[in-house]
Parts: sequence; C-alpha cells; structure tokens
Amino acid sequence: MARTTPEGHGPVRYGPPAPEPGLPVPRDLADVLAAAALRTPGEPPGGGPALREAARGYWRRRGLHGSADDIAAAPGPQPLLFALLAAHGGDVLMPRPCPAWWTPQARLLGRPAYRVPTPAECGGVPD
Repeated sequence: MARTTPEGHGPVRYGPPAPEPGLPVPRDLADVLAAAALRTPGEPPGGGPALREAARGYWRRRGLHGSADDIAAAPGPQPLLFALLAAHGGDVLMPRPCPAWWTPQARLLGRPAYRVPTPAECGGVPD
C-alpha cells in the first residue's frame, strides 16, 4: 500500500518492495517481432497467405481441418460478422441477449434481424 507523507513528499511504501513488471521476452519472439516491425504494408482484405496458413495450422492442431482458402481474417469481430452477413443471404436470428452492434450490421445490409430468446443453459440459439 502506498501513501504520501503528510508534507506531500512522495509515496511511503509499507511491506516488501514491488516486483518488477512483466516477464522477459523470449529471444526468438523478440527476433520475429523486430523483423515484422520493418514490414509496413497492411494485410490484404481477408488476410494474406502467411496469416491464413498460420491460422489453418492453429485450427488443425485443435482437430479442425480445412485449407487456408477457407479462412478469412479481419482486425476484430465486427468486420468478420459483416462479411459473413454480406456473403450469405436470408434472415438473421440474433440471440437475446447479444452485443448491441450485431443487429445494426444486419439491418445495414437490408436483412431482417429477429431476436430469439435463449435460455442460459443453451449457450446460443436453439436448433
């Protein structure tokens, strides 16, 4: 616990000294990150071949098989959901509750979005 002295001269610590923040960065990781810092162009829409191949390897190690052509990458969930909604037609079922940004994306594409009540024990929209 840190407090300042009555005169306001800085913190006074009680207890053992605070540990150093963080862990050391492994040398191999530091080398990879340093090399990537020199690569300034952004990834193409959907992700570049190296990114998609790395994602394919990640999912393959977890038992999901497919090719790098079956994978799309984006800088967050919003663009991925928007791409999925744009690629497939039809009505959209939104679990209730759901994030506030889901429904406006469906409506922006002109898709009807229906809120479906979901029991807590189901963990998603029932079949």
